[in-house]
Amino acid sequence: DSNEHSPRKSDMVLNGKYSASADVQNFVKSARGCSELLTGGTVNQWGFRLRLVNSMGNACSRCNWLSGCLGCLIPPNDERMGYLRDMDVVAVDWHMSVMRERYDASEAVSCLVHPSVEASAKNESMALNLTHCLETFSAEEIIPEGYCSKCKELRQAKMRIGLWRLPPVLVIQLKRFQFTPHSRRKLRNLVEFPLKGLDLSPFLLSKEPAKKTEAEFIKGDCDHLYDLYAVVHHLGALSSGHYVASVKSQAKGKWHYFNDHQVSEMEEADLVNQSAYILFYARRGIQEKNFLEALNSSATNESLDDDTRNTIRELEAMAANRFSGRCAVS
Repeated sequence: DSNEHSPRKSDMVLNGKYSASADVQNFVKSARGCSELLTGGTVNQWGFRLRLVNSMGNACSRCNWLSGCLGCLIPPNDERMGYLRDMDVVAVDWHMSVMRERYDASEAVSCLVHPSVEASAKNESMALNLTHCLETFSAEEIIPEGYCSKCKELRQAKMRIGLWRLPPVLVIQLKRFQFTPHSRRKLRNLVEFPLKGLDLSPFLLSKEPAKKTEAEFIKGDCDHLYDLYAVVHHLGALSSGHYVASVKSQAKGKWHYFNDHQVSEMEEADLVNQSAYILFYARRGIQEKNFLEALNSSATNESLDDDTRNTIRELEAMAANRFSGRCAVS
């Protein structure tokens, strides 16, 4: 019987401690006579070891990849593990001889599910906050193999993404599609985002005001507050879907729903949903500015460089043709 010789659930890790039955211990003793080099080293009393690996399970989550470490070993004792990091994954590394002689795939999947797994699944399906997403995106992270141009070698470094200067128009793309070596799926988490007053000052690295030589339309009265004016939605699944848009009319202040050639009014309360994919924000105060007048006055500014002048001329030409082929609002 294959189940008789397979590691049972009681032979796994229970309540953070190792436990092994008598028959497995007897087998481990006989397996120690095998070639330790070919089967994974000395067979311990449990027949497996715990390692810290990355999410793919093919390398250590702590060591430099050039070291070739398969995963740092977790000491087999009863001490509480309080040093796990966000990128750490605990892997069960079975000894080759145990896997060859005793492993049963059908028995392996019938495992005991710890309550923390269910709690983690609930947290994953909970609504997210856009500010929290930005905080996570800009959080400091450890780069274990960053190249130092001064030392001319790979060293541990720290990296943080921040904003040096805030733009007049802000575009935020939410991660809706996830691709891994094992699966592909669409992420349907609800991300709650503000319609008015998105504050980006906590993520701004430079506290200096914008230079006076910049184009007039880049400046605003509230440099760090943004108001939503459009949303792109993705409907459907990963393999097939449809894009629609919600846009706020600057003239009437109402929201309209664009679905191909069909346009209709919509309620502001319906904007925040699970289909939101790309968010468009405008810096507060910039909506009241006359775009064409600002471009004309900026183009004559002699302190601007040629690239900025060319960009302003392109924007001016685009703004002059913005009324051609307008959609009819039903």
